[in-house]
Amino acid sequence: MFIRSTLKLFLVIHHGWHKLCARWMRSDFTPTYCHHSLKIMPEVVEILNTLTDAGFEAYVVGGGVRDLLASVRPKDFDVATDARPEQIHALFKYSRLIGRRFPLVHVRYGRKRDEFIEVSTFRAEGRGLMARWYRSVSHNNYYGTCSTDVWRRDFTINALLFDVKQQVVIDYCEGLKDIEARLIRVIGTPSVRFEEDPIRMLRAIRLASKLKFTIEAQALKALCEQRHLLAQVSPERLTLEVVKLFYTGAGVLVWELLLEYEILPIILNTLQQCLEGRQGRKVRQFVLQALSDADQRFHSNQHLSVGFLFAVLYWFPWKRHRRTLRLGRKASLRKPMRNFLDRSNIMLVLTNRCCETVIAIWELQHLMSLTHPEQSAHLYRHPKFRAAHHFLILRGVVGDLDQSRIEPWVQD
Repeated sequence: MFIRSTLKLFLVIHHGWHKLCARWMRSDFTPTYCHHSLKIMPEVVEILNTLTDAGFEAYVVGGGVRDLLASVRPKDFDVATDARPEQIHALFKYSRLIGRRFPLVHVRYGRKRDEFIEVSTFRAEGRGLMARWYRSVSHNNYYGTCSTDVWRRDFTINALLFDVKQQVVIDYCEGLKDIEARLIRVIGTPSVRFEEDPIRMLRAIRLASKLKFTIEAQALKALCEQRHLLAQVSPERLTLEVVKLFYTGAGVLVWELLLEYEILPIILNTLQQCLEGRQGRKVRQFVLQALSDADQRFHSNQHLSVGFLFAVLYWFPWKRHRRTLRLGRKASLRKPMRNFLDRSNIMLVLTNRCCETVIAIWELQHLMSLTHPEQSAHLYRHPKFRAAHHFLILRGVVGDLDQSRIEPWVQD
């Protein structure tokens, strides 16, 4: 009883301290208001109007605002408001609550209601070990205001709010200056923020590549010193972030930064080993060509296959592994391939569907290299034939397969 009472008192005091810190931040950092005419999706404007007409604050936040100010086409728009999740949900007929600890609301739109806009409630999280411990024992979500919400975001350029009605960008963290200076600057102490969530290091690389910005010196120093923390991230989160890294239209630049900052050995160790081997130059050319093609497809709004990406990233590691198996020329490769993918993904984890795509592309490489198109008409009906054909051409470009085996498939 005494322990419970003491713990409760501590939590009350700690929560009061957090509120005091939040008030200090609001009084010490006066926002900058800058008039901008940003083109926002009509569906987003409608959501904002519905929220403000109901008496709530609501702004466009995050990447959508950042991209428009940086003259980049936004992938999507997010909305933040002081309305609680259940209040948001009640305002929109086609919406649903997502998540438990901190619920978000997906407001669906479109003729088939198959697209959505994410609406979140302002938060005011404390930082550091004490704050994390408090959240874990109290399950408190720290709903806050727009002025406290910005300080929990990762980078200054992601902490901008846009008031659609007033056509004003609200800036608490000097994000506008950093966009003008083309800088990726961490909110708070970079080493602390990266320790809180190491994925922020990969986000910094992704944004620097996508926007062609420079990572601020202090943040870059912390990134290089703390890159080892990425090994502590769950494989599921890391895999998702790796796909985002390479499939956001700047994969070639991402690749170069991963090598420069020595992060590739952490997230794709088997590929790094191949780069350091005898065929290192060929491996690099192969990956770069594939990423260059992916960048073009992204900017042309074409489909990008996650399975194809990992087929590329693990191709040379698989070839290296296969040489140790002493398999016959006509031996089935499916099981060895699956075993290789399962055992190689220490840092990353591929779904069954992704593994099946990778294996199909690799199996078709084997079949296409041994046969002539006229003798293998059934291969054209394979659902992964187009991907495998593209893969075969990539191999030809870098000299991974004799041209005499590729030409019949290219001419056809």
